[in-house]
Amino acid sequence: MLRAAIALAREAIFIIDIERLEYIEFNDATCQLCGRTREEMRRLGPLGIWAETGGSEQSLRHHYQKLIAQTPAPVRHRMALHRPDGSFVEIWMKRQALQIDRRWVIVACAQPASDLEKAKLPQTLESLRAQMEASTDAVSLVDYQAMRYIDINKRACAVLGYSRDELLEGDLILSGSRTLEDLRELYASLIMHSSEEQIESCVYMRPDGTEVPGKVSRRAVLVDGAWIIYTSISGSPRN
Repeated sequence: MLRAAIALAREAIFIIDIERLEYIEFNDATCQLCGRTREEMRRLGPLGIWAETGGSEQSLRHHYQKLIAQTPAPVRHRMALHRPDGSFVEIWMKRQALQIDRRWVIVACAQPASDLEKAKLPQTLESLRAQMEASTDAVSLVDYQAMRYIDINKRACAVLGYSRDELLEGDLILSGSRTLEDLRELYASLIMHSSEEQIESCVYMRPDGTEVPGKVSRRAVLVDGAWIIYTSISGSPRN
């Protein structure tokens, strides 16, 4: 009966086995939204779809565990779904963790974002760069998939103690004992809750060995099908 109801639904609906990271069931609307056949969907699984945005197995499992912890409350977030023909569609995803027959599953539904919803959020790299340059804080733009800086303002260079070229050509600067994989997982969490801003206190180590404390705010922004992390450091001492 459940499969029949899912098959009749007009919106994309699918059920995921959390332990195996496999689709238990999905309807034709899911295949149409993803631009894939049923065979391709089963072969890729939810991890294959998530990996196309730059996400890792660790970040996906972490997200599912957070859904279990907050059950029965669902999570709704915006994301880009990449299709095999190179196109993408911006969608709203709603996920909820449920325990069925003593195993945890994710029940999810997805639908395309309307033109009005997409217009409410910054959609261009140029608009983000304009915000960055207008800010008096240390601001950087990070490509989530590549885990590299896209751009960074003069204040951020001064705070971190590197030139702009060094930052654009090098790895991301980490705070405290955080690893690159820790940072990727943090960014993945931001994407899963893209309507929310995350704020934390951090300490960065400059190349000369001095420590720079500050308050860091991060938000995930969807631009042309790719996620950009807008990071702002405030409260750091000025020279």
